[in-house]
Formats: sequence, structure tokens, C-alpha cells
Amino acid sequence: MKAVENSKLILTAEEKGDIANANDNFKAFKNTEGGAATTIVTNDNYISAVGRKINGKVCCKLSTTLRCNGEEALVFLLDVTSRSLWSERDAVDIEDGAKNVVKEEGHTRTVNIVEEMTGFGGTHFNNSIVRKLVWEKRHKLTERTTRTMLKARRTTRTAMRTSRKSAFGKANNEFVVSGTPAEIEPSSMTISKKPSASMKFKRRRSSAANATKVDNGVLAVKIAQVGEEESTVEVLVVDLPSKTKQKGKQFYVEEKTASVSVKEKKEAERLLPTMYDYRSLSTMHRSFQRYVGERAKRASRSNIRRGNYAAYSIGHAL
Repeated sequence: MKAVENSKLILTAEEKGDIANANDNFKAFKNTEGGAATTIVTNDNYISAVGRKINGKVCCKLSTTLRCNGEEALVFLLDVTSRSLWSERDAVDIEDGAKNVVKEEGHTRTVNIVEEMTGFGGTHFNNSIVRKLVWEKRHKLTERTTRTMLKARRTTRTAMRTSRKSAFGKANNEFVVSGTPAEIEPSSMTISKKPSASMKFKRRRSSAANATKVDNGVLAVKIAQVGEEESTVEVLVVDLPSKTKQKGKQFYVEEKTASVSVKEKKEAERLLPTMYDYRSLSTMHRSFQRYVGERAKRASRSNIRRGNYAAYSIGHAL
């Protein structure tokens, strides 16, 4: 991705506003008054979830640790057309493709995702997510880095510049991502498109005739690199929908309670596995875990071959 490769691009005023909103959402989730946080059980042992009420709406924060650096996690998150994210839920025979990148400029990428879902009574419908993703890279200073910079202030100006450059080089990267609903203009050109899902999954009936529902969910993500090949990811789903059934119809309800109620907790646990963002985070963890495992196996086989050669050389010399 060109934008990620060139992290020195300056954010526009609009992009800065989106990032500020994402940070505000995280602060509101952490500092919310009233109800305590509620642990939400997930079907993935490596992903933890916590729910809280913000302004009467249920919000959920997902957390996991990945075996990769921060930039790799960011690229995976933004690349919706990745083969790793192919899913049996991907809509079939959609004109513009099930997953595609509509627009990319600066630190902003607009994506379009269409998945086939099943509602009450087995009714199939297409869930459409058109989302504007804005990202920002930051340097998270460690205690050692801070001491280096304080020491640099006592040196000459030239030495201070050198010390600061060295200090920032050792800082861990942190990324903040804002995801908000967007609209696709009729004249928009698709930059990249995910091939048909039938290439990987058994072909289903066409999804083109299904009714389409628009997902206007708001997303905030924090990626913090805590080691050379280790990063933590926090995904905040703002205003988690609470679906309930009454006379065969679906509608959204909000319970007027300060904390997440038992009913809302159960509803969140039912909804999470069906949500694109939760499944993407789970897939991300498995993908990097598998990649690290395969890399370790290749290194082990390489070491064994070198060891055998060394043993042969020693034996031949004797």
C-alpha cells in the first residue's frame, strides 16, 4: 500500500478530525461514568471482549495480541481484498465484487464489503459496509527513549538533533485507525477487487437478488507495537446493535440502564461472531500465528541441513 509505505504524508484537516474522533471514542469508553465494564464471552480464546454503555448505547472493545509488527497489522486491516479474508459469507455474483477498494488518497482508504447474512426465519440478505478508513502513525516513546531525549537537551543543538533522531528510531510504532460510514459516488472507480468467492468456496446461489441492508457501524482501532514481532490490537465497535425479535420482525432497542444488562450481554455474545470486524480480527490472529509457525519450521529445516553438512565436513576431514 502506497500510503502506508509513505508514512510521512501529512494528514488533511478532515483526516485529523476523524482520528481525533477515534481517540475521543476510546477515551469515552475508558472514562465513562456509571456502569462498570462487562466481560463478553467470545468464541475465540485469543480475543477478549469488554462491553460498556456510552450515552445509553452498548459499545464493545475487542483486544488481542498478534505475532507481527505494527505496520504489518495495519496493512492486514486495511487490505480487505486479501486472500486471507476470503469468506464463505462473501456475496456471490455482485456486480462490483464482494470486497473492493473504492478510493485511496493520502491516509484515507474507502472500502466496500458485501456479505450474505441470514436473518430470522432463514431469510437471506446482503449486508453492505461502505467504510472510510483513516489511519495515523505515531511514535510511542519508551522510558529509555525519554531519558535519552532529556539527556540530549543538555547537549549542544547539533548533538541534540542527532540524539533525538536516534531516540525516535528506537521508539515503538503506534497506529490509530478511524472507520466511519461513507457513500460511494456513481463515478467512483474501483481500485482493487477481490476475485469471486467461488475460487475458494463451493459456489452458492447468486446473492444479487437478495435485499440489501446497510451497516453504518462506527469503528476505532489502536495498534501498538510492543516488541520486534509483537503487537497489541484494540478494536472499539461503537454503538453495537441490539437485535430482538417481536412478531417475526427485527428492530433495534436500547435499554435505559447505566451498565450493560444481562439481556444486552447475551445479545452481544450472539452478534459478535456474525460481525465482519470481529471475524477479521480473529482471522488476523490465526494468519500471523500460522505464518510465524511456518517460518519457524523453515528455519528449523534449514538449520538441520546446515548441521548435517557440517557433520559431513567434519567426518570427511577426519
